[in-house]
Amino acid sequence: MKLQTCVTFILVLLLASTTTQAQFLKSVGIKGGVAVSNVRVTDVHPLAGGGANPYVIEYMDENVVSPTVSLFADFLPGEYFGLQAELTYLRKGTSHTMSIPITTAQYPDGTGEVVEVTTEFSLHYLGFALAAQPRLPLGEAVTLYGYGGPTASYLLAVSNLYWLERFDRFQLGYTLGLGAEVAHLSTGNIFLELRYAGDFTPFYDDTTAKFWNRSWMVSLGTSF
Repeated sequence: MKLQTCVTFILVLLLASTTTQAQFLKSVGIKGGVAVSNVRVTDVHPLAGGGANPYVIEYMDENVVSPTVSLFADFLPGEYFGLQAELTYLRKGTSHTMSIPITTAQYPDGTGEVVEVTTEFSLHYLGFALAAQPRLPLGEAVTLYGYGGPTASYLLAVSNLYWLERFDRFQLGYTLGLGAEVAHLSTGNIFLELRYAGDFTPFYDDTTAKFWNRSWMVSLGTSF
């Protein structure tokens, strides 16, 4: 009798779970694209010997471009509104290009030619986003939508930022964007997105300056 009751209870839970999933889960999918990131520096303070921090002035001035990939699930299926949960790998950071003069034994002060060397300063994140998607159908096949919501990111690794210590590995932030989706294709829906991602807190904060991440992303994806 106890076994029968247990089996019945498990079957009821499975049926309820399947029914709930059918009601709220619309689709799952994958996104891939390109991210353009840089670092915003604020609250710069002079060093003890005078003058601003040279790393802040000289090494936080250019973008890094890197691939990004996401897995997502769409909830609350509706014609005019949706909710999307997303897990993303994203490399953020900045870069700096130096012009190095070419010298020879004949021209020790330089030949007049230079070699440009670019160093990238990278922060590798695994991020989670929960975004609302207000939707505007344009006929039966095309839908425009907005994208916005909170994000939570964890810093996995750091490259070439050897002069900084005590990183804040957990970041809360936000993402905003627009997208266009084409439906009823043989492989499922496809879409194109443009998004901006920022943080509510700096990833590094000490007595010299505060360092903030910011990224633009263009993604192409499919849902099924």
